Amino acid sequence: MTTGSALPPEEPVRGQMVLLPTPPPGGFTAGDLPRLIEAVDACFELLDGEVLLVASATHWHDEVVDVLKHALRQIAPQPVVIATEKGIDLGRTVPEPDVLAVSRAAVKSDSLLFQPGDVHLAIEVVSPG
Repeated sequence: MTTGSALPPEEPVRGQMVLLPTPPPGGFTAGDLPRLIEAVDACFELLDGEVLLVASATHWHDEVVDVLKHALRQIAPQPVVIATEKGIDLGRTVPEPDVLAVSRAAVKSDSLLFQPGDVHLAIEVVSPG
């Protein structure tokens, strides 16, 4: 896929508007996630009740996550499951670490997030930039 040449530095980057839902009084909570996932057509996390758009992952980022995920699955004890990109329910803030080690008992087929007490390890892979 060719992306063409880069814009000159003085040329503004044009884009389209992204419609974000207006938070209710007190902000969104983890309980709002299923409806928000349907409404927000982008990668996001909740931060203090607000929808926070997050950048798409780079190839390097994805490779590091895959290596970590596979390595941890090799050594994780039976009561622990290695999950990727699932939220941690902190109420009005729901971070989505790249890799999680969570209690197997907390994992359901439709799990979107986990309670902090079920999380044994959370890893966020930070890309340059």
